Order: sequence, then C-alpha cells, then structure tokens
Amino acid sequence: MLAHTTPGALVWPAAMIVWGPGFRTAGHRHHCVQLVMAMQGSLLIRASSVDPWMRCGAALVKPDAAHEVDARDNGVVIGFVDSESELGAALSERIHGWHRLCFGSPSRRLAHSSGKDAY
Repeated sequence: MLAHTTPGALVWPAAMIVWGPGFRTAGHRHHCVQLVMAMQGSLLIRASSVDPWMRCGAALVKPDAAHEVDARDNGVVIGFVDSESELGAALSERIHGWHRLCFGSPSRRLAHSSGKDAY
C-alpha cells in the first residue's frame, strides 16, 4: 500500500500531496502541475464533458489545463506541485499536450517515476 487508507495530507514548499477516497470532479483547472494516481486499479480523465473518458492508472496534468477526473471506485493520491518551482518545471517538461497518462500498478508507477519508460 502506498499510503494509509485514512485520508491525509503532506505539505512542503513546492508541493502538497493528499490522499483519500476517490471522487468525481466537474471541469476545473488550477495553476499547478497535478499528479492524480489511483491507489489500485484505474481512474478516468478527460479535458471536458464533450471529450471521451480515458482510463489510466495515473495522470500528470499541465498547469492551467482544463480537466475532469472520475475516481469514484478507488482511493487516490493527488499531488499539487507549484508550477513555478524547480520540481514543477521538471514535471511540466514531461507533459506533452494537456496531460500525460501512466499505466501499471501503483507501486510500479511510483518506483519507476523517474525513468522514461514509466509513462
């Protein structure tokens, strides 16, 4: 298990990481890089209500990119990274378009997150 199933949060200057039960969002955007990852299985993500849902285990979303997430059947870990930080800039470089999808088991995704083949 990546994190305790009890909802929680970790905060440091460049980022905030929260975890807990999954949910469905309406369309939204935020000025940060977002990592959303299913604790087990997969989640759904799309740019807007007129776009088809894409199934993935995790996704990186570019700052200010409109998106919707449906993770109601799962626990999630969500990272919000300051887009103007060194970490945010490095993550943004890995995102082509508005998002980048990641597949595989949660522990494999986390363990290989620094490798090119992780995405």
